[in-house]
Amino acid sequence: MEDGDRNTRYYHLKTVQKRRKNKIVMSRDANGQWLENFEDMKALVNRFYIDLFTMDIETSPWFQTNIFFRYKGGPC
Repeated sequence: MEDGDRNTRYYHLKTVQKRRKNKIVMSRDANGQWLENFEDMKALVNRFYIDLFTMDIETSPWFQTNIFFRYKGGPC
């Protein structure tokens, strides 16, 4: 609390240290190859999330369940 909001050397070094620790410099693709190029890593991350949120209809058929939920306002 004595330092207040001053930008002291200690806090600056802690911020730089955390930034270095959290930086991703390389990643491994599905084939086990290491990628260091920023554009390749960006494409890898994009492909991961596209695959994660894309549902394959053939492997996940839709079906109706027998589960019903009652609302607080009264019966359904």
